[in-house]
Amino acid sequence: MFEHLMRKSYSSAIASAKERLMESVSWFPYPSLFTFGIIIILSGHISLGINPRLGNPSEIMPYDSEPLNEGAIWMSVSIQDDEVVVTTDDRKVITWKSNSKDSHTIKELENHLQERMTQITLSTSLAKEINHIESLVVLSVDQRVKYLHVKPILLALAKVGISEYGFETRLL
Repeated sequence: MFEHLMRKSYSSAIASAKERLMESVSWFPYPSLFTFGIIIILSGHISLGINPRLGNPSEIMPYDSEPLNEGAIWMSVSIQDDEVVVTTDDRKVITWKSNSKDSHTIKELENHLQERMTQITLSTSLAKEINHIESLVVLSVDQRVKYLHVKPILLALAKVGISEYGFETRLL
């Protein structure tokens, strides 16, 4: 009798499982896809939140070497202690107050750019070759810097006569 009940419950369990597996279930992969999507989104936010380069000023590495003369004029722009800090590719650091509205504050930057352009003009005239990349200015601007702080730099570029400039960007 016990064996008969066991066989009957076993065969009914197999029949119900067979019947359940014969039906198509359309909702099955969606919970796992939803969980996977949430995990991808959260891990992306966490990895951006712990990025050590985000919000830090861009700096030139302090290795003693000859600066390359074949590239564009590169300048890093960042804000440190309520001052705009511009670092050039030849390791010159120029600073001024971020809230300064005086046009004489960027005089040092204008003089530096004028010297660089004079040097580039002299070298291209002596070499009798024109290199358009040398007179190009590339600005690497920190994400915390506002347009208000970049505006004097663009004004200095215009005063010197540099009309070709670009911004270095990075994808996050």
